[in-house]
Amino acid sequence: MAKARILLTRPESSNPTLRQRLETAKFAIRELPLLRIEALDDAGDIRTTILNIDHYSHIISTSRHASKLLACLLDQYWPQLPAGLNWYAMGPGSAAALEDLGATVKLPPTGHASETLLTHPELQQLAGQKVLIAKGFGGRTLLEEQLRDRGGFVQQLNLYKRSPACHDQATLKTVLSAWQPHILVVFSGESLQQFWSLAEKIGYAWNNLTVVVPSNRVASLARSKGMAPIVLTAMSDDAVIEAIEMGSQPNNLSS
Repeated sequence: MAKARILLTRPESSNPTLRQRLETAKFAIRELPLLRIEALDDAGDIRTTILNIDHYSHIISTSRHASKLLACLLDQYWPQLPAGLNWYAMGPGSAAALEDLGATVKLPPTGHASETLLTHPELQQLAGQKVLIAKGFGGRTLLEEQLRDRGGFVQQLNLYKRSPACHDQATLKTVLSAWQPHILVVFSGESLQQFWSLAEKIGYAWNNLTVVVPSNRVASLARSKGMAPIVLTAMSDDAVIEAIEMGSQPNNLSS
C-alpha cells in the first residue's frame, strides 16, 4: 500500500530518478509541471559571452537548467575548459553538468540559496574581478546586486526563460480534487505562485497542504497562504526524499 500521495511539479524530464526512488519506497506519485523551460537561442550575445568566458574570474550557475545549458555550450565552443576560473553552483544537482566537463565546482558553505552562496570566502572581495551569472531570464537580482557592491564587474548570462505551464480543468480536477495529494514538492516561489493560480481555477482548497520548499523565503510565502512547509536541507534527491519522509508521518497526513 502506498504511504502517501506526492505531487512533483518540475518539468517531467527533471523527475525520473526522483520518481523511481519514491515509487520504490512505496509512495504514490503524480506529476503536474508548473513551469515550462525554453532554452534561448545561442546566437549573438550568448555565443559571444561563451567564447570570451576565459575573461571572467568567477562563473556562477543558479540552477540545474542553467548548468546543463552552460555545459552544452562550453562543450560546443571550448575543446577543454579554460584554466584559472572559479566555478560555483547552488547545490550538487546544479554542479553535476559542469563537473562532467571537468570543472571543480564550489558550493555554498551551508544551504543552497543565493544568500548562503554570498557567504563563500572567495566572493567577499571582488574589486576589479569579472563575474558571470548563468541563469534563467528574470528572477531574483540579489546575487548581481551584492556582488557588484563588493566591487565585481557582474554580467548576467540568460540561457533560458520560464513560462507558466497550462493545464485544462479536467486535468487539474483529476490530479488535485480527485487524487488529493498529501505533499506538494516545489523548487521556487514562482512555481508555488503558479500552483495557487491553477488551484484557484477549480476551487481547490490547499489549506494545511504540506509543501516541500527550497528555502526559508519560499517557506514564508507558503505559510502566508496557509500551507505547512518543510524546508529542504540541500538541493538533492536525497534531501527531497528525507523531507517527504518527514512530512508523510501518520500524524502529518490528512485523509
